[in-house]
Amino acid sequence: MHVDLAYEVLIKDLKAEFLAYKQWEAFCRQDAHGGADARARLHAAQSSYHVHLRELRRLVRRHGSDFDARRASSLLAIPTQPLAPGELIMHRIWLGGALPAMARESVRQWDCALDAIGAPDSGPYRLALWVWNGAQLRNDPCFHPAPGAHHAIGTYLCGTRLLTVHALDALARECGPGIAALLAQLHRQRYFVNLADYFRLLILHRCGGIYLDADTMPYRPATVFLCKPEVPDYVSFAVNRESNRLDASFVCWMNLFNDENGMLVARKANPAIAQLIARIDANLDAMGPAVPEKDKPHGAGYAATLHQATYGAWHDTIGRSLAGYHDLVARHGVLHDDAPETIVSGLHGMRLRVDALTHQPAPLTPSEQAGYDSCIAALDQRGWRLDDIGQLAEVAVVLSSTEVPRMAYASQLRAAAPGCHYYSFLSQDRQLDRVNDLFGAYLMAINAERIRRGNFWHTTHGHAMPDQRSYAKVHANLTTRLRGAHANER
Repeated sequence: MHVDLAYEVLIKDLKAEFLAYKQWEAFCRQDAHGGADARARLHAAQSSYHVHLRELRRLVRRHGSDFDARRASSLLAIPTQPLAPGELIMHRIWLGGALPAMARESVRQWDCALDAIGAPDSGPYRLALWVWNGAQLRNDPCFHPAPGAHHAIGTYLCGTRLLTVHALDALARECGPGIAALLAQLHRQRYFVNLADYFRLLILHRCGGIYLDADTMPYRPATVFLCKPEVPDYVSFAVNRESNRLDASFVCWMNLFNDENGMLVARKANPAIAQLIARIDANLDAMGPAVPEKDKPHGAGYAATLHQATYGAWHDTIGRSLAGYHDLVARHGVLHDDAPETIVSGLHGMRLRVDALTHQPAPLTPSEQAGYDSCIAALDQRGWRLDDIGQLAEVAVVLSSTEVPRMAYASQLRAAAPGCHYYSFLSQDRQLDRVNDLFGAYLMAINAERIRRGNFWHTTHGHAMPDQRSYAKVHANLTTRLRGAHANER
């Protein structure tokens, strides 16, 4: 049997087996006293599924030279829906001025991942940049105004790729007068993080596709997702702790990892996102029309309430309608590679000092404090300028973690305790903010150099495809481009 035909038979059988064991799982959860027979059937169904998934993974490895993931109907052994050709869009939001170098570098690196897979069978990806309005980019030479349909206000040249630029204020005006007025006030008072939390949902509901934070950095497994972008499409069951009843959830969209919303994937008109937007709208309406200045006494309390009204509402969908891609592909991905790698993750002493998950103080240890003080002193001595961004490793202790790589990372500081990862809206430390800016550029530089050297991306087809263009030709020399890197004055 030809490998493509054998693969399609097995992947379709696996999707059916997944549904079968989910049904037994629901039965056992509904009736905890259903008896050993029901639990044995569930265990047998799960075991059968995982055995057959391992067999399919072995088939692909054995016939790797003949396998092309772009020809496969699916790369996840669960019911899924592929993104439609019109939904192959990478959306990014940037508020507050011209697009920074970090965001442009992110676009170029994702472009390299797309080069590595070649154009998907359903057509090329489109790139969309969402800003507040054209005035935001008036001093950016890469922006070319050209009003069009669907909130389009022009184009943005990034390397060799042209992004369509869209206006968020035009999108906001479609939300109704009350919400539109509030969003405009939030923009005037620079609540940019919260606006982005809201607009990413609105964009995905209207357009479908892939939302990426502007500084999200692709990593080696990104090619596996990009060659066959798909979202889960099944019903999951869980016991409601309050009512003790079995609740059904339609799992139909994805984030990247845990509680991070820097990468989201959904089809257009997703019903779960529609419900979430309605809930956030109600939360915003309940907050009233007055928006305090961020730096005023009431600003911090308002920001916390706004965060809960937007991100908090999204967070409640985790494990219900929303699934994490990293976990899905580890459990059900045909091309999943579980080999761990050493990943640069942070700098010693550079983290939040209040745990965002427990809300408890997490002071630096004496060793961390010494690392923090030493780094700040060294950067002060250099005027917060590095002739080469690689010099960051000379002024701070670089930390690494051993983990199964994700397909993308936020270019920001991580900590050993997840609740102490850096997030700009949680930081009250201006020095930490500036170090994070430098660390993000450092991560991008490492990634860019590895891409430049080649043999970086996960292979998705057996026969090598000729590069459509060379990374080295498109991208300026990294040392030259990032020479003079400095912490942004925001």
